[in-house]
Formats: sequence, C-alpha cells, structure tokens
Amino acid sequence: MRLLWLEWRADQPEGFGYTQFCAHYRAWLATQDVVMRLNFAPGARMFVDYCGDTVALSDPVTGNVSAAQVFVALLGCSGMLYVEASPSQDLASWLKAHVHAYEAFGGVPEATTPDNLKAGVTKACYYDPEVNASYAEMARHYGTVILPTRAAHPRDKAWATNCTSWWDMKEDVVAWVPGHRRRGGRAHPAAVRRAA
Repeated sequence: MRLLWLEWRADQPEGFGYTQFCAHYRAWLATQDVVMRLNFAPGARMFVDYCGDTVALSDPVTGNVSAAQVFVALLGCSGMLYVEASPSQDLASWLKAHVHAYEAFGGVPEATTPDNLKAGVTKACYYDPEVNASYAEMARHYGTVILPTRAAHPRDKAWATNCTSWWDMKEDVVAWVPGHRRRGGRAHPAAVRRAA
C-alpha cells in the first residue's frame, strides 16, 4: 500500500498523507465489486449443472407427458454449451448426460466442475469433498478429474450457474423443436437436445 501511495504522491505532491490516503482507498475499495476473472485453457475445464426448472416431454409411443430435468454442460474456454433433457437427476441420468456431453464436445476436459448435486457429490467439504464412487469411476475411465464447487460460495460456481441461465431462453429453444406447438408445448428428449 505504501508503494501505491508513494507513486501517487509523486504525481500529487500536495496530496493526502499516507494515513489519509489509506482511509480514502479503503472507502473507495468498499464500493467496488471485486471479482477475479477466470480464464481457462482449451480443454481445461467443463462446468456441469442441472437447471432448476423442468421441461414437459411426451413419449412418442404412449403420448404420456412427464417433466424432464435439463442437464447443461459448458466448456470454460470457448463457452460451448451442451444441453440434454434427462428423466431425473439420479446418478444414472447424471453419468449418462456427462458421457453424452463428452461425445458432443468430441473430447474430455482435464477437469469437470459440478455443483454439489447429490448424485455427484456425497459430502460437500471445503478441503476434501467426497465424490460419489460411480462418478469417480467414470472420471477415472474418461481421464478427467472431478473438482466440485465449494458449498455456499456462489462465485465459485458462477460458470455452472451461468450454464443454467439458458433457461431464460427456454421458450425460444423449445420453439425450435419441430411440431412443438402442435403437441401442446411438449417435446421429445432427443428433439430438445437437438434444438438446444
């Protein structure tokens, strides 16, 4: 801080003394919303999460309508997005959606960062989170590392949260599904994935 003051004082010889400069600096700093911008190398990180809302899906054979969970994956460097409708947020759907995302991206990132979803993280901990055994095995098989976000730190999962903000555009995305309006706003899971 002293070095900053000395540099400022060189330009402003009649300016504040050190103590007053520090007080003004602290007051100014309190008004700033300081965030650290994260830049990721290509293939370094993939962020995954489920949207809070669901989408109505219809079975093409039976016509039954059900609510589907929306899985979203985002590559940290390019911002490339993958969206998939899953029947639930259970472990099988979680793992299957990851595999589909890896296939869609044409590769596997060095690290995958999920939110603290129960299907993926059995114990959220600041220092040593416990990842579900099946999830860890999938990560070993594909050669990636699971790095969950810290619980109660929303800025840690800003990318994961931004992944799910596509939901604000859901009407536009689902409207791209062929025949969506004719079926009363329902869509097939594969059609939602293709449209998104």
